[in-house]
Amino acid sequence: MNIFSSILIFLSILVLLFKGLNLGVDFKGGTLIEVRTENAKIDISEIRHSLLKMELGDVTVKRFGKKNDYLVKIEMTDTNNANLIQTINDQLTSDLGSVV
Repeated sequence: MNIFSSILIFLSILVLLFKGLNLGVDFKGGTLIEVRTENAKIDISEIRHSLLKMELGDVTVKRFGKKNDYLVKIEMTDTNNANLIQTINDQLTSDLGSVV
């Protein structure tokens, strides 16, 4: 039984060394924004493409809640959040042709 536990501990350490921890915005820093569009037909790839054009760094977009609700995670921390959110809102509204 001790050998089995030792093997599991060793394998766990190997996984941590090679894969690392999956840290979220809480530990890495960044901004988490909830986006709701008026047009439910907008595709998630359109939102991703619009945000990638802004060169914000590592951006993750996920669908949550209703069909037109999205969660945007930006791991960039060197800008003012209020200005960043307004800039993102303006860019998405312009690119998607729908109020965000």
